[in-house]
Amino acid sequence: MPITWDKQTYDSMYRLPLWRWGVRGSPRVPYGHYTWFGHQGANELHAKTFIDLPGFAQVSDVVMIGGGFGWTAEKLVDHGINVINVEISPYVLAEKDQSEEQQLRDDLVKFGFDPDNLPVCIGPDYNTPVDPWSFWLRPDGKRTSITTVEEDMSTQASRQAVRSAISNNIDAIVTEFTIDSYAVDDDAGALQLIERCEQLRPNPAVAVIHMIQPNPSDTVLNVKTAQAWRDLLDANGYNHTVVDLKGNILTAGG
Repeated sequence: MPITWDKQTYDSMYRLPLWRWGVRGSPRVPYGHYTWFGHQGANELHAKTFIDLPGFAQVSDVVMIGGGFGWTAEKLVDHGINVINVEISPYVLAEKDQSEEQQLRDDLVKFGFDPDNLPVCIGPDYNTPVDPWSFWLRPDGKRTSITTVEEDMSTQASRQAVRSAISNNIDAIVTEFTIDSYAVDDDAGALQLIERCEQLRPNPAVAVIHMIQPNPSDTVLNVKTAQAWRDLLDANGYNHTVVDLKGNILTAGG
């Protein structure tokens, strides 16, 4: 059955320590929710994986499918690419224009810290010239700066809404850990998404690229090796590209 990507699911899959810079030697590191600040390094890596793909230097307009809050998309924008994000997660859609400050505060309180008095809570190990809040939160008070459209691409009208959101200019369609975000062994769900990406494609020259995150020990998500996804795509006639974070790039028949 499909996985519902609500707050609990995001937090369980992607939570990181509330602080990674600015506070050192803290006696306790509270684990919080899926944070913008905590994932900057990972999202830069994901964006670079796309940027380094053959031919991607010529790409100017990208539709990202299932990009969460659009944090990798923001990194692509830093490289001069126009990106929109397509997302159906109720959590993302409800929170994308909201500050995550309250969630961070709740996590700090949960682990025994006073969010307004961190130096006293942590003691002499507090070592930063700037209040951590100025690092943790986006300056615009939102989760993302990326245009996110709520479309499942199941109909021609839905797909046209996506095309219109990017002014009908699509150079590439990319998915970020989306085909493997289905429940374990749910190939039917993954293939349905892959087909919708294919139907969104304005012409065969537009690349469709699926970024995957293989994790053989995961017993929840439908994780496969790059080659296994490649075999599934080939068996169903899709000439899309598969790329993983280990540097494997597999094109049709590869």
